[in-house]
Amino acid sequence: MDWDEKALSSEFLTQAQDAERYLGEVRRKVKRNRSYERVFDEHLARFYVFNYIHGRTFLSTRQALLRELKS
Repeated sequence: MDWDEKALSSEFLTQAQDAERYLGEVRRKVKRNRSYERVFDEHLARFYVFNYIHGRTFLSTRQALLRELKS
């Protein structure tokens, strides 16, 4: 498989947008039912991680991405 920086960045952006969209839905549910807090926290974390990763220069190579994830 060839490394495709743009496709990978696009995938991370899509994941961040999906998490953000779901956060809006869960936020309303958390106010009525505290059992949704774990789901909310999980999607908030996904949003922050994927949003941070997309568009970064360390996506240029697999090795650069792994270095960034280890730091």
